[in-house]
Amino acid sequence: MERRDSQIWIKNLKIAVINKDLEKLEFYSKIEPPIFKDVEEAKKGLSLIKEAVKILKEEKDKIGRELQLFKQQKNYLQNSSYSTFSFQA
Repeated sequence: MERRDSQIWIKNLKIAVINKDLEKLEFYSKIEPPIFKDVEEAKKGLSLIKEAVKILKEEKDKIGRELQLFKQQKNYLQNSSYSTFSFQA
């Protein structure tokens, strides 16, 4: 249903972008966009897709930074005086 109705697709993607709903954005990244009725509607869709990609990239970068920090903290703990304790990750 959503795939066929471009206006509903645009509305729902817009809501996902505004709310930064990562689950919905992932869902929309995996489905084929609808066939748009006109060029203006296609431009709206493209704009929302670009914004969704930006949000997903920001989240990916954030997770990467957090993972790097976690690795640094793990290395610090393993190489510091706390190393007498047994840490397993």
